[in-house]
Amino acid sequence: NVGDFLQLVSNDRLRSVEHRVLPTGAAGPARVSVACFFRVEYASTRPYVPVVVGGGGARAAAVYRGTTAGEFLAHFNGKGLDGRSALDHFRIPAAASSPPPPL
Repeated sequence: NVGDFLQLVSNDRLRSVEHRVLPTGAAGPARVSVACFFRVEYASTRPYVPVVVGGGGARAAAVYRGTTAGEFLAHFNGKGLDGRSALDHFRIPAAASSPPPPL
């Protein structure tokens, strides 16, 4: 999910949302869904890490650990539909107890 990946690299400054499409019924307007797929290099070792910034020389703590695109997608595709975000797997335990940074 591109939204989850952007949330990871933005260190929670951009938020992914759970979404689903519900039918509007026979009387409602027709819906059109468009799926987009992007190819990533699963074997790439390029790390993707959260970008952390802070004012006055202080840096905010990273909320997520770094990962590769292959590891991220393998976990995302393998976890199933359990109602939990794939991001939980990459969250740093100390960050789980602190509130998210302001938007």
